[in-house]
Amino acid sequence: MDAVPADDFRRPSLAWPSRLRHQLLVLLAGVMLVAMAAMYAVSSRRVADSALQASAQWATALARTAATKAAAGPVIAVLASYGLEGEGAFYAALEFWSAMHGFVLLEMTGVMDDIDTDGVYADMVLRLAAGLDRRR
Repeated sequence: MDAVPADDFRRPSLAWPSRLRHQLLVLLAGVMLVAMAAMYAVSSRRVADSALQASAQWATALARTAATKAAAGPVIAVLASYGLEGEGAFYAALEFWSAMHGFVLLEMTGVMDDIDTDGVYADMVLRLAAGLDRRR
């Protein structure tokens, strides 16, 4: 009897490679594909959540800006005497509020205990007014 090579008894299979290293590569590619699909699903969910959160923050900021502009009305009315109107008056009002906040914070923490706070406040207001005059 003639000896038949062992390769003749194997069925050819296109779906699964015969060598171990090629099988490991196919298995690795399959695992990577599943992992990438899972990561895509998670990241797309995170993107949707991030977009929702960003839109909520934008809407909140818009509402706060509208409320801030409404609250700035009296200050903006005073700033009109300096020739400031619209956005310029709004930003000048924000600067004034920032200066006031810093002044009150320093006064509350005791930094200005031994200082003439009335004089410091008057100088602050005069400096702000001088800056407003230069904006005309």
